[in-house]
Amino acid sequence: MDWILASIASAIGFAGVGILDKIVIEKHSPSPRTFMIFAGALQLPGSLIPMAFVGFESYSAINLLIACGSGLLIGVSLLLMFMALRKQDASVVAAVYQTAPVFVAIIAVIFLKEYLTIFQWLAILLTVAGAVLISLKRTGVGFGSLGIWFFVMIAASLFFGAGLTLTKVALNEMSFWNVFAYRGIGTAIPLMLLPATRNTVKESLLFIKNLKGLSIVVFSEAILAFAALWLATIAIDNSPVSLATAIMSTRPLFAVIFGAVLSLSYLKVLEEPLDRGSITQRSFAVVMIVVGVSGILLL
Repeated sequence: MDWILASIASAIGFAGVGILDKIVIEKHSPSPRTFMIFAGALQLPGSLIPMAFVGFESYSAINLLIACGSGLLIGVSLLLMFMALRKQDASVVAAVYQTAPVFVAIIAVIFLKEYLTIFQWLAILLTVAGAVLISLKRTGVGFGSLGIWFFVMIAASLFFGAGLTLTKVALNEMSFWNVFAYRGIGTAIPLMLLPATRNTVKESLLFIKNLKGLSIVVFSEAILAFAALWLATIAIDNSPVSLATAIMSTRPLFAVIFGAVLSLSYLKVLEEPLDRGSITQRSFAVVMIVVGVSGILLL
């Protein structure tokens, strides 16, 4: 039961990270590229500070490669998602990204020999379908509008799923905090280096002077994301990765709740749609997610 609570708590934490990141990107960051560099750089303190107390242990090169590789895959996945967000409708991009648990389940069954009953497969698919539905906004923009970006997002989802699966592989051979550290380093590398240009370096120096925006991104990426990643790693370490990831895919549900609260007229921090059509669509999605997660827990 502990891994279930950790999965749900991680989903809530990542939902908060997503909301705060949205605020930073829309209102404070000079560009998405600048935000990516800061998001990557802030992975390092949370990954390395615990090692000052635990210490790095000696492992084989293949184990270190797997741990770092899990982070690299996750970092590239996030990078592709941010690139797609610059070009395409955010809700459609987010919806495609929610398919990651399906890839995790497929990879885990093939390579980790995890066993899922037909009912667990159906529960995973129902949960993911609910996450996709709740991520979509009623804008009239469909998946076909993505064009080549649809395949980019499928690749991003696949990389994310593969990264989580490699995390499970690394945890089978290495200590918790060493996996956490090496994965964090791997995640930081593509986010920090690939978007770096002369302009983004200048923008980063300017962004440091924006104390409000900087404080939000530090809290989001260095504190809240650290807690969410810690909980996610606990869940993956103590359960079948396919089931833990499926439960963590409920993040959009909590993001919608946070977004709706912050969009209330007396707050107006965000402007999420609260019309009848959106509420009906998301109500159906909530039912799908609740039934799917219940199936994962009970079947």
